[in-house]
Amino acid sequence: MIFSNYELFVTLRYLNSKRREKFVPFITLCSLLGIAISVMTLIVVIGVMSGFERDLKTKMMSMNAHITVEYSSTDGIPNYPVISEKIAKIKHVEASAPFIMGEALIRTRHGGKGVVLKGIDPELENSVSDLESYIQAGDYKIDGKQVLIGSELAQYFHLAHGDVLIINIPTRSATSFGLIPRELKCTVAGIFKSGLYDFDMNFVYMPLSTYQAFLGIETVSGINVRVDDFDKAFSLKTQIMQQLGFPYYARTWIERNQNLFRAIQTEKVVMFIILVVAIIIAAFNISSTLVMTVMEKTKDIGILKSLGASRTSVMKIFLFQGAIVGVIGTILGVFLGGIIISKIDTIADLVSRMFGFEVFPKDIYLFDRIPAYISVWNTGIIAVCAVVISVVAAVYPAWKASILRPVEALRYE
Repeated sequence: MIFSNYELFVTLRYLNSKRREKFVPFITLCSLLGIAISVMTLIVVIGVMSGFERDLKTKMMSMNAHITVEYSSTDGIPNYPVISEKIAKIKHVEASAPFIMGEALIRTRHGGKGVVLKGIDPELENSVSDLESYIQAGDYKIDGKQVLIGSELAQYFHLAHGDVLIINIPTRSATSFGLIPRELKCTVAGIFKSGLYDFDMNFVYMPLSTYQAFLGIETVSGINVRVDDFDKAFSLKTQIMQQLGFPYYARTWIERNQNLFRAIQTEKVVMFIILVVAIIIAAFNISSTLVMTVMEKTKDIGILKSLGASRTSVMKIFLFQGAIVGVIGTILGVFLGGIIISKIDTIADLVSRMFGFEVFPKDIYLFDRIPAYISVWNTGIIAVCAVVISVVAAVYPAWKASILRPVEALRYE
């Protein structure tokens, strides 16, 4: 056995000392709470950042295709049906859909705003994105002068299904009164809610044919491609570029958002390091507690060694003390972290009401709620790190106790 009965008995007695050294159990409790709070904080922070990354990927992939094929010329892709057929013949490609994207200004009775106007073929778009599944009101099928708008945009301008809005684009039309911006009066056919604030606030969808007629063109901005496994997007991108050749080029969904995901990953690593340092600081309390215990228990250590206790046994007593504090503190921290993660939106709303400011502004953080995800892998790493740090913090005091000589320990007793 690693620990004999008497070693466990002595360790537990030292943890719950009721004699004159009552200050030691209080410091032990502080050490335990320090570990628990540090672990709890680390789990909550990493959980929110992991949830943010996971939800962002999910939403991005549901609203965007895995690969986007574009044309080097600003005139757009000519003869795009032929290009779509070539792409469809490539193995692992499931579907493709042409689109036009540009900037526009919408005007309503409640004001105006700049938006991203995207022209789509509803039938084909449904095969490369999940836009239809996000429709909250109205109909996904649009034709003529009908548009789809996001829930945040609808709320901002008090728009509902069937309301009218005017769309202006930068291209100008020549009239007898001179050059004037082109405008189109459209009807709101449907309202979608993706959960991504940027999409729900800034994107307006209209039929591809309507947008082409509006611009006076027959080309498209690009072709969205969905593959059977998004992990193959990079290899398929290369195949598509080889198949189409210059001046076509392709980008994966990760490349279009690589700066964002790289920033999230960097922040996760930095926050993990910072909060592990917080656990190390909390572990210093364990070390100081054990040093005080060794000083208080010098006589007891001397008696144990005079009765035949080995250096290893004495060291085990104090190492086990540090391990118990670390394990209990870690379990408590994981439990509290799990509760906070599960109730994080409720807690954020309560803090917002108490202090009068928005904890999680959705126009900044893209989401309409706080994303949180508890990963078993991340939680395990955090727990193991906390326990190991706690045990390491106990090594020096345990070693000092183990090298005490019985004669010196009992000299003044």
